[in-house]
Amino acid sequence: MDDKLKDQELIDGYINGTLTTMEKQLFEERMRTDKEFEQEAKETRLIAKAIRKIEREKVYNRLQQFKADRPSGRQVFMTPQRTYLAIAASLALIAASFFVIKSLSPSAHQKVFTAYYSPPDNLHVGQTRGDDDPATVEVVKFFQNKQYDNCVRAISSLEDPVRDRPEIEMMLGLSHMELKQFDKAVPPLEKLAGKTTGYKTMALWYLALTYLAEERTDEAVETLSEIPPGSPYPLEALKNELIEVQENE
Repeated sequence: MDDKLKDQELIDGYINGTLTTMEKQLFEERMRTDKEFEQEAKETRLIAKAIRKIEREKVYNRLQQFKADRPSGRQVFMTPQRTYLAIAASLALIAASFFVIKSLSPSAHQKVFTAYYSPPDNLHVGQTRGDDDPATVEVVKFFQNKQYDNCVRAISSLEDPVRDRPEIEMMLGLSHMELKQFDKAVPPLEKLAGKTTGYKTMALWYLALTYLAEERTDEAVETLSEIPPGSPYPLEALKNELIEVQENE
């Protein structure tokens, strides 16, 4: 995800009060150390405040219109029913505005996923059997150059014995994750997570994140519990974040 978009989501989450504990710490650190980020956060808060003020004024003006509607020069008295309808119409306006803004904001699952997901620095690909296979070399090249669409296509053309190699399955799952095709990332990651290979722990971690992106929180938590202690991944921190997500579901 683009860094600017991540920053905006972090700022929006702070303003809306939806940040996780870890995200709050990140926000506060960025505010202390990044002047450009601090300025952007201040400007966004001013915009949000202005929007809220406009919405309040809309509600006030709508009520005033109902209370003092004089199309023929006469006072229109507010009956209880008409007052109720005026308030209901105003609240509907606020709800509609809130829904539009909310629909543009990432969900709690997306926020946690964004905070924890990053592709592995090194898969050690191309160091096992089949190094001289042109098709395999092409797959590795596409993956390392972040040409994920091409990587997926190249893997689909491989023969089964080669395609079933753990590093190939790992690249396939990660490529689908990078393309936001989480439903397609699940099968190769599940398959690899069920094997006893050097990629098992990595596959479990990224499978848990894929479940999270699909809002399958229970499966994400269960998958994390299968990762052995001592792994390089922040298991406890992510588990705590997922517990917060579950409580708010």
